[in-house]
Amino acid sequence: MTRKIIKAINVGVDTVDCPLVAGGSVGAYRVGMGTADIEWLSTKEAARRLGVTPRTLYRFIDDGQLVAHRMGRVIRVQEAEVADFIDRCRIQPGSLEALSDQALSDQALSDQAMSDGDPAEPADLGT
Repeated sequence: MTRKIIKAINVGVDTVDCPLVAGGSVGAYRVGMGTADIEWLSTKEAARRLGVTPRTLYRFIDDGQLVAHRMGRVIRVQEAEVADFIDRCRIQPGSLEALSDQALSDQALSDQAMSDGDPAEPADLGT
């Protein structure tokens, strides 16, 4: 069956690699296209590599954070896209301190507004 599909898209049969992943399902597909090979991942395998649930992976795809392709009834993700997504999610050194300071400041404002009895309005800071 795989050979028929590969022949239909005019790709050499010797360039197909379909390793099995845990659970017996096919997780990655490599199809030769000239000099460049594209490694396709199932959504289950892409989610596993990212360390997230499939539901979170679908949210990343739906939000446009991760590029995916629908091929018939299945969705596939290029391995290179997963690697690019990981690179884009990298936290720059020193950036967490600024985020934690802002979060603490926001929490203090929220706590002050709650203690004043008016949760809808932030506390007046004299401005």
